[in-house]
Amino acid sequence: MSVPADRSSYRVRLQNLPKRVSKSDLLHLIPSLLEHLSLPTSSFHACKCPQAMGFAVITFTSEADKISFMKAFSADVELKGTLDFGLLLKDKVFKPGQTKATDQDSNAEASADAAPSSSENKRGREDTWDEPVTTLEIKNKLTPLHEAYLSPQQTGESYAKYKKTVAAKACLVKITKACRKAYIAKIEAWNGSVKRKFQKKKNQMTPEENLRAVKEFGEQGTIPRWLEKDNRCVEFCKAGGGKVLTDERFVFYRNKCEFNVGLGMDSSSSKKPRSEGDSEGAESSSRNLKVGFMVRGWDGPTCSPDACYNVPTIMTEIALDLETNILNPKSSYDPITYAGFYRMITVRVGREREGGVRGVMVIVQHTAPMGGVKGDGEDFTGIMEEDKAKMVKAWKGKIWEVDGSRRCSDVMELGLLKDVEEGGKYEITDLVYQEFNKVSNPDPNHPVQIVYGNKFVTDDILNCKFEVSIGAFFQVNTSCANILYQQAIDEVKAVKEEGKKLVAFDVCCGTGSIGICLLKNGACDRVVGCDISIPAISDANRNKKLNGLDEDCSFIAGKAEDVLRDQIKDEQASQTKGTKVKYVAVVDPAREGLHNDVLKCLRQNKDINTIVYISCNPEKSLVNDAAFLCGPKSKKNPAQPFVVKSVQGVDMFPLTSHLEIVCVFERKGYVVGGADEVEVKR
Repeated sequence: MSVPADRSSYRVRLQNLPKRVSKSDLLHLIPSLLEHLSLPTSSFHACKCPQAMGFAVITFTSEADKISFMKAFSADVELKGTLDFGLLLKDKVFKPGQTKATDQDSNAEASADAAPSSSENKRGREDTWDEPVTTLEIKNKLTPLHEAYLSPQQTGESYAKYKKTVAAKACLVKITKACRKAYIAKIEAWNGSVKRKFQKKKNQMTPEENLRAVKEFGEQGTIPRWLEKDNRCVEFCKAGGGKVLTDERFVFYRNKCEFNVGLGMDSSSSKKPRSEGDSEGAESSSRNLKVGFMVRGWDGPTCSPDACYNVPTIMTEIALDLETNILNPKSSYDPITYAGFYRMITVRVGREREGGVRGVMVIVQHTAPMGGVKGDGEDFTGIMEEDKAKMVKAWKGKIWEVDGSRRCSDVMELGLLKDVEEGGKYEITDLVYQEFNKVSNPDPNHPVQIVYGNKFVTDDILNCKFEVSIGAFFQVNTSCANILYQQAIDEVKAVKEEGKKLVAFDVCCGTGSIGICLLKNGACDRVVGCDISIPAISDANRNKKLNGLDEDCSFIAGKAEDVLRDQIKDEQASQTKGTKVKYVAVVDPAREGLHNDVLKCLRQNKDINTIVYISCNPEKSLVNDAAFLCGPKSKKNPAQPFVVKSVQGVDMFPLTSHLEIVCVFERKGYVVGGADEVEVKR
C-alpha cells in the first residue's frame, strides 16, 4: 500500500484543550474518543500538540476517515460530558507540507476577513459590543470547567484525578527540570574555570591539582539522584501519587466577590450603549447600569454574575438589588475613559452567627464625588448621598432569605451535590465606602468610611475564629481552606519529634490564620509569625487573642530575615539546659512568590530544615522559588540545598483550572556524590 507524500487534507484541528495537555495525554485521549464515536481506531494516524497553545492537530489515514470523524463529532451532543473538557473542532485548511497550525495562520485568516476599522477601540481589539453576551460565554470565561464538573459521566472525584496527573505531576516535573538546569549550569561553569586555570580536562588532572581546583573554585557538585531523569518523580510517587484533595461541595463556595459597576447590554441590542457626545447614547447607557463581571475585558459590557455557580446566591441578589433599586443609573464607571462614579462593589460573607444568620459586608468603591478620577468630571455628591441613604434604609436590619436551588436545578437533577445551599439567612451587618481616585487598584490599607457596622467580617477555619479586615487577604473558599490547612498541619506534625520543642515560623503571615490553626490544633509548641505589613500584624495579634493564644504565639512586624534570625537566637538563649528545639517554616505567599531576601534567609538559615510551601501559582512562582531552595551550593549561597519531599494538590477553586499546591521541602543533609550520595543524620 503506497503512503501519500502529503497528508494536508487529512488533518483537523481540535481546539479548547487545556494548555497543560501533552502529546502523551492525547495519545490516550484520541483512541477513546474514536471508540466513543464508534469509529475504528486504525483511522487515526498521528497528532501534534504545540506546547501551551490550547489546540492539537490530528492526522487521519485518509480524507474519508477525517470526514467521518467530523460528522460523528458534530452529531454527538453528549460528547462534551464524556471528556474532562469541552472540545471544539475546526476543519483547518493546511498548506501542503504544513504539520501544524500556527498563530500566524489564525492572524492571517482574521486580517483577510476585514481590515481594522475606525470603530475599533484603543487597544486594537474587535468591538466587544457587536454581539450580546450569552450565559454560556459567561460560564466558559469565569468557570471554564463547569461542563466537566456537571457532566453525568464526570464526578468531582474522577476530575480530581485528572487534575493530579496534569497539574500536580506537571508542577513537580517543572521543579526538577529547573533545579537540574541550575546544577548543569554550575557544573559547566566549574569545568570551564578549571580548564582555563590548568589547561586540562578533569580526567587529566592529578589528585593534587584536583584538590587545588576544589579549594580555589569550590566544590564541583554533581546532579543529585532525585534530579536524575530516571528518578525525577520518585519523591512524588513516594508521597502517594499526589491525589488531589477536594470538597464534595463545588458550587456557591466563594466568600468574597468583586463586582464591577459598568454598562450592561440588552439581549435585543447589539450596539454599544455609550457614545461620547451622543445624548441618545447616554440615555441608553442610563438604562443599562449593571453590577457584575466584565467578561470581555475592560472595554466590554458588564454581565450578571447569576450564571456563575461559584458565586453564592446572596451575592447575586445584592448585585441585582443595587442595579435595579439603589444605584443611580447615570453613575456607572468607564475604565477606558475614567468617567463615572461607582467603580466596584465587594461583597464578603462571614460565618454563621446565633440564630443561623450569616453576616455580610458590602464595600462600595467610588471615585472622588467632585470631578472623578481626572478632576474635571461631573459632581456626584448628591447622587452619592442619595444612594447611600437608600442602602441604609433598605439593608440595615433586614434579613435576606435566599434560595440557591433555583440557580442550579440541573446540578440537583443529576444528584451530584449532597450539600447545596437550598436556603439561608443573611444580614448586611457592615456597609463601607472607599474613595479611590487612581487608575490602578487601592492598597489593602487604603482608608475607608464606615457607614454602619465594623471594619471587619468574622469567619472560622478548623474551629479557629478570625476577624478579617477590609483589605486583608483571606482564603475565598472556607470549606476547602479547612482541607488545605489540615494538610499543612499534618505536614508540620510529621516534623515533630519526641523530646524536642517544635517552633513554627509563619513567614508572610498576614492575618495569622495558618499559624493560629497550627498552634490550636497541636501541630507545634510555639508559633512566630512575621509580616512586613503593620496592619496585617495588628489583625494577627487581635486574632490570636480571639483564640486565647497569647502565651505561645507571637506576631512581629518586620523583615522575615531579621525576625527569624533574632527569634532563633532568643529561643535558644531562653531554653533550659538539655532542652532541644526544632524549627519549621510555613509560607503562603502571593502569586508572585517569595521575595528574594526571604528565599535567601530560608536557604542560609541552617536551623530551618523543613519548609511547608503553600502555593496558589504552582507552575510559575513555586517553580522559581524551588529552583533557588533546591539549587546547587555556590560562594554566594553556600548552604546545603533542600529537596522536594512531597507535592499535594488541593482543589481550592472548583469549576476552574486553578489548583493550590502544598509542597514540602526538606534539607536532609545530603553529601552529593553521584552513586555515593548518602544522607547525613541530624
